[in-house]
Amino acid sequence: MQTLFNDKAVMSPATMNLSLCQHLLLLLIVPNRRMFSIGQCVDERPNECDFTREFSSVRGPVPMDCDRRFAGWNIGMMATVSAKPSEIWELLDGIIVY
Repeated sequence: MQTLFNDKAVMSPATMNLSLCQHLLLLLIVPNRRMFSIGQCVDERPNECDFTREFSSVRGPVPMDCDRRFAGWNIGMMATVSAKPSEIWELLDGIIVY
């Protein structure tokens, strides 16, 4: 892994702040690459997934940007893949609810 620069201080992989959300870490590691992540909610349980509860009644797919307006929202699929409790906007750039 390459060395990262943060306010003129050199950070090695061993001293990197790993508490940053994924997309901020990737921006530090590969700043010239454009990346995004999109999640899908397909038949999630409404009692476990706020997105399914709020948007599944809309006909057709509902795409949206994930940002701080969804702070505190639960998403069913992320409960099993997230290594630590995280906000949805820290994990995904966008989401599609079916």
